[in-house]
Amino acid sequence: MEPTVHDPEDASQWSEGAGDEPLAELAAIIDLLRRRCAVDFSGYKTTTLSRRVRYRMAQGELADGAVYLQRLGDSEAERNALCSDLLIHVTEFFRDPAVFAQLADEVLPDLLRGRDPSDDLRIWSAGCASGEEAYTLAMLALDAAGRMGFHGNVKVFATDMAGDVLEQASRGQYSQEAVEAVPEALLRRYFLRDPQGGVRVDTTLRRHVVFARHNLLSDPPFTRIDLAVCRNLLIYLKPQAQIKALSQLHFALKPHGVLLLGASETVGALQAQAFASMDCSHKLYRKQAVALARFIETPTLGAQSVPLKSAADQPAVAGQPPQVLEAELLATRERLQEMVLELQASHERLDLGNEELTASNEELQSTNEELKSVNEDLYALNHELESKNAELAALNRDYDHLLDSTEIGIVFLDGALQLRRFSPAVGDFLALRASDLGRPVREISYRLGPQDAFMADLQRCWGDKARIEREMLLPDGRWVYQRMLPFKTENSLDSGIVLTWTDISEIKRMQSLAEQLAADRTRLLGILDALPDGVYIVNKRFDIEYLNPALEREFGPVQGRKCYAYFHGRSARCDWCKNDEVFAGKTVHWEWTSPKGRTYDLFDMPFHNPDGTVSKFEIFHDITDAKEGRRRMQEAAQLAQVGHWEWVIATGQLRWSDETYACFGYAPGSITPTFDLFASRIAPQDRAQVQALVERSLEQGTDYHAEFQFHRADGSLRVGRATGQVVRDAQGAPITMSGAMQDITALRQTEQRFQVAFRASPLAASIAQTSNGLFLEVNDKYEKYFGWTRADLIGKTTLEVGLWVDPVSRQAWLGELQRHGSVLDFESQWRCKSGEIRQVSLSAELIDMETDNEPLVLAFIQDITERKATEARIEFLAHHDPLTGLPNRVLFRDRFALATAWSERSGFKVALLFVDLDHFKTINDTLGHPVGDQLLQQVATRLRQCVRDTDTISRQGGDEFLIALTDVQDLDAVNLVANKVVQTLSAPFQIEGHELAATLSMGVAVWPDDGQEFDALLQRADTAMYQAKAAGRNTYRFYTAEMNAQALEQLKLRTALHRALDQKEFVLHYQPQIDLASGRVVGVEALLRWQRGTGPLLLPGRFIAAAEESGLIVPIGEWVLREACAQAMRWQQAGLPELTMAVNLSAVQFRRGDLLRSVTQALTDSGLEPSLLELELTESLLLDDAEQVLETVRRFKALGVCLSIDDFGTGYSSLAYLKRFAVDKLKIDQSFVRDIVTDPDDAAIVRAIISMARSLKLKVIAEGVETAELASFLNLYHCHEAQGYHYARPMPACELADWLLQYQARG
Repeated sequence: MEPTVHDPEDASQWSEGAGDEPLAELAAIIDLLRRRCAVDFSGYKTTTLSRRVRYRMAQGELADGAVYLQRLGDSEAERNALCSDLLIHVTEFFRDPAVFAQLADEVLPDLLRGRDPSDDLRIWSAGCASGEEAYTLAMLALDAAGRMGFHGNVKVFATDMAGDVLEQASRGQYSQEAVEAVPEALLRRYFLRDPQGGVRVDTTLRRHVVFARHNLLSDPPFTRIDLAVCRNLLIYLKPQAQIKALSQLHFALKPHGVLLLGASETVGALQAQAFASMDCSHKLYRKQAVALARFIETPTLGAQSVPLKSAADQPAVAGQPPQVLEAELLATRERLQEMVLELQASHERLDLGNEELTASNEELQSTNEELKSVNEDLYALNHELESKNAELAALNRDYDHLLDSTEIGIVFLDGALQLRRFSPAVGDFLALRASDLGRPVREISYRLGPQDAFMADLQRCWGDKARIEREMLLPDGRWVYQRMLPFKTENSLDSGIVLTWTDISEIKRMQSLAEQLAADRTRLLGILDALPDGVYIVNKRFDIEYLNPALEREFGPVQGRKCYAYFHGRSARCDWCKNDEVFAGKTVHWEWTSPKGRTYDLFDMPFHNPDGTVSKFEIFHDITDAKEGRRRMQEAAQLAQVGHWEWVIATGQLRWSDETYACFGYAPGSITPTFDLFASRIAPQDRAQVQALVERSLEQGTDYHAEFQFHRADGSLRVGRATGQVVRDAQGAPITMSGAMQDITALRQTEQRFQVAFRASPLAASIAQTSNGLFLEVNDKYEKYFGWTRADLIGKTTLEVGLWVDPVSRQAWLGELQRHGSVLDFESQWRCKSGEIRQVSLSAELIDMETDNEPLVLAFIQDITERKATEARIEFLAHHDPLTGLPNRVLFRDRFALATAWSERSGFKVALLFVDLDHFKTINDTLGHPVGDQLLQQVATRLRQCVRDTDTISRQGGDEFLIALTDVQDLDAVNLVANKVVQTLSAPFQIEGHELAATLSMGVAVWPDDGQEFDALLQRADTAMYQAKAAGRNTYRFYTAEMNAQALEQLKLRTALHRALDQKEFVLHYQPQIDLASGRVVGVEALLRWQRGTGPLLLPGRFIAAAEESGLIVPIGEWVLREACAQAMRWQQAGLPELTMAVNLSAVQFRRGDLLRSVTQALTDSGLEPSLLELELTESLLLDDAEQVLETVRRFKALGVCLSIDDFGTGYSSLAYLKRFAVDKLKIDQSFVRDIVTDPDDAAIVRAIISMARSLKLKVIAEGVETAELASFLNLYHCHEAQGYHYARPMPACELADWLLQYQARG
C-alpha cells in the first residue's frame, strides 16, 4: 500500500500575485461561461481572469462590468471570443530547443532502453493547443525509437479544452514560417509540401498522435503514461487547482514516469514526496512511488447538472402567475441545456473512442498487408526449401557412398558426444556396430589407448572448440593420424565433433628415411664445410654441384659458372684437367698452381651419385706455405751460413749440408766428413772441451751446445757455434745425433765493437731485463749525470733504485716499447742519487742477446733539464709579452676563441675591451723608454687587479692592451669593470721619483652582439676606443652600429681626399666683409668647399679634421692660398675695387708645412699686394710651440701681410699673445654675436672685446650677423666690420662680381 500525500496546507509559494482589483462581476461571468460554454474557469487565477476580461471590455469599449456581463449573456460570439482568450493557445514547434534536445538525447533513449516491443511508448501532451508541441514530441519519440532499435508502437495523446483548436491540430496544416524551427531532416521525413505554400503533417507521423478534448481538472486522466508534458498551463491556475492537476498527472504516469513542465513552473511542495527532480533548469521530474489524494468531478467539462424534481414536487401550473410560469420555464430550459451539454460530452468521448478504433483499424490493415507479403515470401521460401532438400538428399547419398568406400576411419558425434555416423574403416580404433548409432561414445571401447584420456580429449575439443591431433602407434606397428575437429552449423542446431583416423605408416617410414638421409647429409656437409682443405664436386657437364666454404673464400661465389670458368677464367674446357681419367674410374693425385699463385695438392676421385651418374670429387690441399717455408729455410740457411749435420752413431757416418762444408772452407761433397775430421779442425785449446760436451750429451741425453775456435781448410782461424740433440731408441741407446753449425766470427767481432761503443757513448747507456728492469750493464755516464755508480745499479731494478719519479710514466714507456719494439725521445723525470729531479729523454730498443727467453732493453738516457727550461722560456715568450708577462696577441686570440665557444654553450656573452694609454708617447719622448717600460709594467699590474682569474689581459704592443671578460650575463657587469679600470689607472704612478698621471681611452665590443669573429670585434672595439678619445679621453665607450657607419664614412672621406685635389674637386666661396661705419665692402673671406662627385657641396666641418689628421691639409692649404690670391687679382683686373682677401690657416700647416714659403709663393705668382692678404689664425695655434709660431708670424709681418685672430673668445684668450704676436684684427665668434640682442651676457662680452681691441689699436670684425638689428647693435658698440647672412651668403667667385654691382647700386 503506497503512502498517501495530502494537499499542502500552506500554498503561499503559489500565490495569486499582485494585480488589479478583481471585477465585481467576475463570479457571475465564470458561472455564465460554465453554463453557456460548458467550460469551468473557476480554477483560474483571479488576476488572469480579470486581466483577460478587461481586455475584452476594452475591445468592446465597455467600462462597466455589469454591462459586459449583459453582453455576454446576449452575444454567443462574445462568449466564444472570451473563452478563446481565456484558453490561452500559445505553442510552437521545438519551443525551448535546449529542453527538447535533452528529451531527444537523454530522456527518450532512457525510456526506450531495453523496452519490450509489446510495451507501447505512451506520451501525454496536456494543453496541446494547435498541436505543434504534440507533433514535436511524436517526431522526437520516433527518431529515438529508430536509433534505439525499438519496434513497438509510439502513441502521443494530445488533449485540450478548445474543440476548434483541436480540429485545426488534427488537420496538421501549418505555414512555412511555423515549421522553420523543425530540423531539415525531420521536416523532409514527416511533412509534405502544400500547393498553397504551407506544409502538412505526413500520415506516418499523424497516425501516432491522437487528439482529444479533455479537462485536466475534472476529466479522468490517461493511464500508463511514460512521459507527461504540461507546459505553461499551471501558471494560470490557482494553487489548489495546480495541486489537483499535478495529482491527475501523477496518477497518469507509470512508475518512474517523467513529467515535463514549463520554464516558469514547478511541482511545488510535491517535489520532495511525489516527484523527484531530474533537471531543475529544464523542469524535468520523475514520479515517486506515492499515492496522491485526487479530486475527480463529474465528467461534464465543468458544467454542473441540476437535479430534476419529481412530479409530486412540481407545483400545479393552473392558477400560477405568469411570472412563476416563466421562471419554471426558464429553469426547465436550463436543465435541458445541461442535458444537451452532457450529451455533447458523451458524444465527444465516443468520438475519442472512434478515433482510437480508426487508428487501430489502420494498424490492423497495415499488419494484414505485411502478413500477405510474408505469406508470399514463405511460399517462395518453401519452394526453394524443397529444391534444397532434394539436393541435400543427393549429397547424403554421395556422402554415404564416400564413407563406405574410404579407407579413412570417420566418426561423427553430436553435441552430447553420441554417435551419429561412422565409416566402416573405424573398426581398428573403436569397437562399433551399425546398431551403435545414437549411443554415447563413452560406452564404446577405444582400442588405441586409455578410455579416460580419449574422453578427456573429446570433452576439451567440444568445450574449448579446439582442434586436437595426435599420431598414434598401433600394436601391429602401423601409424595412424587421429584428429578431433569441432564443427558448427550456422543455426547452431547441428553441431558436434568429427573424428578421423588416417593410416600414415608409409609417410612415417618415408619421414624416418628422409630424416636419416638429412642427418647423414648434414653430418657429411658439416665435415666438408669444416675442412680446412677445399672440396668440390663437378659433373660431366662441368657444372659445380658442391663447393665448400674454404674454396669459396679463395675463389669467390660460383654464380652458375662452369668449373673451367670458375677456377681458370676460361670460356672452354681445360686440356690439362684429369676429368676424363676420373670419370673413367681412376683416382688421380697431381699438383696445380692457381692463377693467384697458390699451389695445391689435388686428389681427384670418382663419386657415384644415387641416380647412377658419376661426378668428380676433388680435394684441394694448399701447399703454398709449406713450399715457401722450405724455400725460405734454404735461403735463410744460405744467408745465415748455418749448416746442418747428422751423425749416425752405429756406423760413424757423418753427413754435412752445403753450408756446413762452407763453414770449414770445403766445396760441397769434396771430402767425406767424419767425427775425427771435425775434431781435427777444432783449435787445440777448445778440442777437449767440445769432445767432453759431445760425450756428455750422448751419455745424459742433454742438448749439445758448444762455442769454439776452429781452422778452415785454408788455415784461417774462425769462431764457431755448434748445437745438437740425440735421438734414442726404445732402450735409450743413442741412434743419431744431429744439429747445426754456424760461423760466428763476425758476430763476436761485432759484440766487441758494441762493447767499445757502449762504454764510449756520451749518453747514459744501460742494458736491462724487460720484465722487471733489472740492470745487467751500465756505462759510466750514469755516475756522471745522475750520481749512480755501476755498483749501485748492476743487479738491481729501476724500482729498487727509485729512478722513476712517476711509476705511471714508466708503465707508459714500457708499454710503448713492447708495442713497437723501440722508443725514441720518451720524456720523463728521473731521480738522481742526491734526490734531485731531472728531466730526461729515453731512447730504447728491444734486443735479443740469445741468452734468455725474453729480449733485453738497450736504453740511452739524455739529461734534458736545461733544454726543457729553455724550451719553456721560449714557449712562454712565444705567447707572452716579455715586458709585462701578459699574454700576447696569439695567446689572447686562442683564449678568446675558447671563451666564445664556452659562452655559446652556456648562453653568456664575452666582452672585448680595447685600452689605449693617453699621451704615452710624450712620456717616452720626455722621460725615456725605461720609464715608459716601468709605466707599462705597473699598468699591467693594476689591470690584473681589476679582473677575475677567468678573464684575460693582453698587451698588443706599444701602449695598447686588450681585456676579455668571460661569462658576461648583462652589460651592467661590463660597466662595473670598465669603471673600475678607469678609476684604478687614474691614480698617479710613482716611477724613479716622477709622479706620472696616465689616463686611458677604452672601447668595448660585446660578442656575439657586435660580431662573431675576433677580427671584426677587435676592429669595432678599436672604433669605440677612438670615440672615447674624441669624447675627451679618460673614459670608455660601447661600440654601436652608428660608430661603424661613421668610421666607414671617415675612411671613405680620407680615401676620397687623396684624389680630390688632383681631380680639382675643391672650390672657394667668398663671403663679403662690410665696414659698418660706411657700409662699404672692404674685403672677402675665402671659404673652402668640396664638390665631391655629383653630390652636394661639403662644408669644411665635414672634412677638415680628416685632412689635418692625414696631413693633406698642407697641400690643400697651399692651393687655397694660391687660388684666393689669384682670384683677388682677377677681380682687380676686372675693374672691381681692391678687397682684402682673408684666408684661414690650420695649425697643421704651421707644424708640417713651409707656410712662409707657401704664402710668399702665392703672393709672387698672383702679384697681389701683401697688405691685401689677411691670414686668420686660431688662439690654440698661438699657444702651441709659441717661439716657432712667433718667428713665423714676425716674418709674415715683415712681408706686410695682415694677421687676425679667428673665433676670438672661444679658446684660451690671452692679452699676452695679442701683445707678442702684433696681430691686426680680432674676429668675434658668432656664438657671442647671434644673441647680443636678447642675452645681456653675450652683449657685455662683445662690448668688452670691442673696447679692448680699440684700446689696443686693433680692428674688430663680427661674424654671424644675420639680421639688421644685430648690425645696428654692433655699429652702436663701435665694431669696425661685420659679415654674415644679413649681407650675403658665401658665393662662388663668378657671382660675387654681380653681387657687388647690385650692392653698390642699392648703396
